[in-house]
Amino acid sequence: MKYSELSSKKRTGPTWLKFAAASLLAVALAGCGGGDDGAAGAAGPAGPPGPPGPVATTPATVVNLATVSADAWANLTPVGTVQSVAINGAPEVSFTVTDGTNPVVGLAASQLRFTIAKLVPGANGSPSKWVNYIVGNPDTGAPGRPTTDSVAANLVATGDGTYKYTFSRDITGPLQTKMVAWFADAANAASPYKKADVMGADGTLLDYVPALHHRLVIQLSGSVNNVALKNPINVVYDFIPATGQVVAAADSQREIVATAKCNECHDKIGVTTPHGGRVDTRYCVTCHTDQRKNGQALATSISGAFPALTKTIAADGRISYSPNTYVADGQVSGNFTTMIHKVHMGNRLTKANYNYASVLFNKVAYTQEVTNCTKCHDNSATSSAKTTQGDNWKQAPSILACGSCHDGINFATGAGTTAAGATTGHMGGAVQLSDDKDCLVCHKVGGLKDIAIAHAGVNMTPHNLTVPAGLTNFTYDVKTVTVNASNQPVVTFRVMKQTAPEATATPVVFDGTSTNSLVGFTGNPSFLVGYAAAQDGIATPVDFNNLGKKNGQPATVGINTLMSTLGAPDASGYYTVALTSAAAAFPAGAKLRTIALQGYYTQAAGTNGIAANTARHTLSSVKAVSGEDRRAIVEAAKCSNCHEVFEGHGGNRNIGKQTVGNTLVCAVCHNPTIVTSGRGISDTALQAFPFTAANLATLTSWGVDRLAVNGALAFPQVSNNFKDMIHGIHAGKARSTNPFRIARGSRMPSALPLIDGADITFVGILNNCQTCHKAGTYSTVPANTLPSRDEANNGVFLNGVSRTPADAQAALETTNATDLMTTPFTASCASCHDASPAVAHMKLNGGQILVTRSMVSTAGETCAVCHSTGKIADAAVAHTK
Repeated sequence: MKYSELSSKKRTGPTWLKFAAASLLAVALAGCGGGDDGAAGAAGPAGPPGPPGPVATTPATVVNLATVSADAWANLTPVGTVQSVAINGAPEVSFTVTDGTNPVVGLAASQLRFTIAKLVPGANGSPSKWVNYIVGNPDTGAPGRPTTDSVAANLVATGDGTYKYTFSRDITGPLQTKMVAWFADAANAASPYKKADVMGADGTLLDYVPALHHRLVIQLSGSVNNVALKNPINVVYDFIPATGQVVAAADSQREIVATAKCNECHDKIGVTTPHGGRVDTRYCVTCHTDQRKNGQALATSISGAFPALTKTIAADGRISYSPNTYVADGQVSGNFTTMIHKVHMGNRLTKANYNYASVLFNKVAYTQEVTNCTKCHDNSATSSAKTTQGDNWKQAPSILACGSCHDGINFATGAGTTAAGATTGHMGGAVQLSDDKDCLVCHKVGGLKDIAIAHAGVNMTPHNLTVPAGLTNFTYDVKTVTVNASNQPVVTFRVMKQTAPEATATPVVFDGTSTNSLVGFTGNPSFLVGYAAAQDGIATPVDFNNLGKKNGQPATVGINTLMSTLGAPDASGYYTVALTSAAAAFPAGAKLRTIALQGYYTQAAGTNGIAANTARHTLSSVKAVSGEDRRAIVEAAKCSNCHEVFEGHGGNRNIGKQTVGNTLVCAVCHNPTIVTSGRGISDTALQAFPFTAANLATLTSWGVDRLAVNGALAFPQVSNNFKDMIHGIHAGKARSTNPFRIARGSRMPSALPLIDGADITFVGILNNCQTCHKAGTYSTVPANTLPSRDEANNGVFLNGVSRTPADAQAALETTNATDLMTTPFTASCASCHDASPAVAHMKLNGGQILVTRSMVSTAGETCAVCHSTGKIADAAVAHTK
C-alpha cells in the first residue's frame, strides 16, 4: 500500500522546500557580485564539454510513523527482513522493515523486541531443545526465565527503513560467568535457583556455541499514539554463527508444528492467545523452554492431585489462582511441548489442580479428539502446513512429549495410569528419566505399540484416515428426493462401506431384518423428514419449522423399517424407496422439503475380527427436493477446522469437512420452534440423577434446588434455533449480561447435559464471522425468516408459573399463542450482544424480545436499514473492526 500523502510528487515536502530555497539564494548571490554594471560584452567561445551531471532522483515514498494516520498504522502489514547478525559479544542484528513495498521509518524500541536462542542437540534418544540466552540481568547476571531484549539506546535507525539493534548482553562468556555465580549448588535448598537449571552436566548449557543452530527473533508490534498494530509480525532468522549462513536442510532443526495449524482454530495466535504480538510458533518455542522452571518451587501431587487452588478476583476483575504448578511433578509446565499438550489434553488429564499462570490445564475442554495428533503435527507430502519434523510424534517418542499428556504415568517406576480411566501403568515398566532411546523398542513404527496405531481414532476423519484393521467405515449418500401423489418423500440413496485396510469403498447391500438392517451390525441409520409450513402470518418461511410436530422436531424413519419395501439396488448401489409412514408425509403446501440421512451402525464384536462392539459414527447427508434448498450460510468445512468432525447427539448427527449438505442436518432439528429446557423433568428423576460435583456447582449457580418440590421448574429455557444456540455457545463468557445456559432434559433419565456459557471461552476471534459463515451471507436476514421461540408457554404453564414439570413439558411440545418470541434479526445479534445498551438499541429500531407469539411481528424490524450489505453500518464490515 502506498501512502500518497507522503509522496514528494503529491506535495511540497521539507526537502524540496530547502532545495528551492538554496537555489534562489544562489541566484541572488550571483546577481550581487562585483561593482561594475556596464553593458554586457560579446559572447565568448564555447568551452569544452563538462562531465556528466548527477542523475535526478525522486525520494522513495516512505511510511513515516511520525506522520502516519492512526488507521494506516493499525492496518499496516509490515514485512521484516534480517540482513545480517554479528556476534562478537553482544549480538548485533541489522534488518529492514517495509509495508511490502515502501520503507517503514520511525520505529522505536517500544515497538520492537528481540530474543536469541540456540538449539542444543538431544542425547540418548532425547529430543533437541531450545536454550534461550536472554535469561539474566545483563548488568548483574541475576538469573531469570527467558525473556526479550528491548533497550531504546541500543536501536539505531538510518532513516530509510534500515535498523540495527545491539543486544544489551554479551552472550559469549562474561554474562554466563556472572550468572552461574548466582546459582547455588543442589545442596543449598534455600536458593530457588540451581546450577542444573542453566547448565548441563558438562557445564555448557548456557555457553555460546557458534557451531550450533541459532534463532534470532524480532517482534514488531505495539502502538503508535495509543493505536495498536492489528498485524504484528515475528521475523524469525535461523543461522549458524560460525559460518554466518542461514540454516540449511541438512543442519539440525526442530520444526514440529506450523503456525498455520494453530490458526485453524485460533485465527491468529498472539491475538487470541496470551502475549499479544507473539504470532509465530517458532518464536514461542524460544521462550517456552524448560528454563521456565528457573526460580520456581516444585509442586508435588498426592493421590493424583496437586494442592487445592485458591481463587482471587482483583479489583479490575482479573482472576488468578494460587499456588502455582510451574514445575509439576518434575514437568516444566511452561515448556512449549508440555504446555501445549496439557492445554489440549485438558479435562482428560489424570491429575487435578494444575495451575500455570492461572491457566488450569485440567479445566480446559478440547473441541475434538486429543488423539488426533496430525491436527497439529504434519509432515505429509500434500500438507500446506507441513514441517520438517512434523512426524516426530510417531517417530521420535520421548518422556517429555508423551508424559505431558499421559501425566498419570510414573516413568521412574512404571506405575500409575496411562490415561484417565485406565487401569494400567507403563507396560514397559520403569525407564531411565534421562534416556529416551529405549522408547523405540516398543513404540517404533511397526513396533509392539506403534504410536500411530495407538492414537488412531476408531472413526475416520480428515486427519485420521486410518482406523484399526477390521473396522468398517461408512459413507451416506442421498442422491435425490422427490414427492409422490400422497405427499410422501421418495428417496434415492446408498450407503458405502470400506473395511480397513481395504482401499476401496463398495455399496452396502441391506441383508438384515426389520430389527437390524445389516448383518454383523446393530442399530440403524435413519431419515429425518424436514419442511417449512406457513406459520404466524408468514406464508412461505425460509426456515424449517416442522409445524405440527412436537417441539418442531422432524419425523424419523429408520432404514430397518423399510426392509420390506427397499427392493433391489441399481448398478451403482442406489436404493429408491418411499417413506410411507403417516408421520413422514409432508403437509400440503410445505416448502424446503428435505431429507437427512443420519444415525449410525454399531459393528458387533467378531464382525471382521474386531474384539468389541464399536460405534461407526458417520457423516450425515442432506438433500432437498429440487429447487427447495434452504439457504446455506455456514460451511461444515469451517466447523471441521476446530471440531475435526462435530459429533452431535451421541454421534447421530455428524458434520465435517466432507459433509454433504453442510450444516443443514443441524438446522432441520435446530429450527425456530425448538426450545430446550429441563423444566419437564420429574421430581423423582431429578432427585435420583447422579450429578457430579461440577454439575452440582452449576445447579447452585443457576439457582436450581434438585431436591425441592417441582425443582426442575428453576431450570433455564432457551431457544435452540441453530443461529441462537451456536452464537450463544461460541460467545460464551463474552456475553456480558445473560450467560447462555442449556439444560437438555430430553435425554433424562439417562443423561442431563448442562452447558453454561460462563464457562466457555471461544478460542478464535469472536467477531470474525467468516470463521463459520460463508462470505456475503450474514449481513442481513432474508424476508420470511421466522422469529425464534425462547420460552414455551401455554394456558397452564405461563410466563414461568406452572403447576408441575408435566405442565411445562406439555407446553414445550406444542406451539402456543403465549410462547415468548424474539424477532429474527434481533435474535441473531442479541445472541452475542446482550448488554442493556445493545438490547435497547434493538428494541428502539423495531426488534422484539420475549413478546408473545400472538403479538410478535417481523415487519417492524428495521435493522437492515443500517446493517445490511453496503449500508452505513454493514454488519459484515463492522465485525472486521
